[in-house]
Amino acid sequence: MKRYLFLCLVSFLFILILIYLYDRRELVISRVYKDNNIYIEYPYFNNKYLDNYINDYIVNYISNTSYKYNYYVKYKYSIDDNNMLLTISDYKYVDNIYNINNSCFNIDIIDKTIFRVSCVNNLQ
Repeated sequence: MKRYLFLCLVSFLFILILIYLYDRRELVISRVYKDNNIYIEYPYFNNKYLDNYINDYIVNYISNTSYKYNYYVKYKYSIDDNNMLLTISDYKYVDNIYNINNSCFNIDIIDKTIFRVSCVNNLQ
């Protein structure tokens, strides 16, 4: 009987730990694309709609890129309630100078919708 109670208690604690870790998981996972002179760090949300949208953005970016220059793409995000502001920064290294271009998106986490918005200076 004691053995059974101990086993139940350990199982219950294990389930509580899993629930705690699940709640603390990252909403966004970083993925990386590297090829020749291109380095792209992009977010992965584990949501088909959002990930396809960002994947299309990345594929379009790569198809319009010349391998003559060095490119570096990185993202930042901030979460406020159920909205996320995602900023994708493109760096192009030409003549010892980085040219920076920012693309900003507002993502509704609940509805899984994306809207392109003007960039906020403090996220650059």
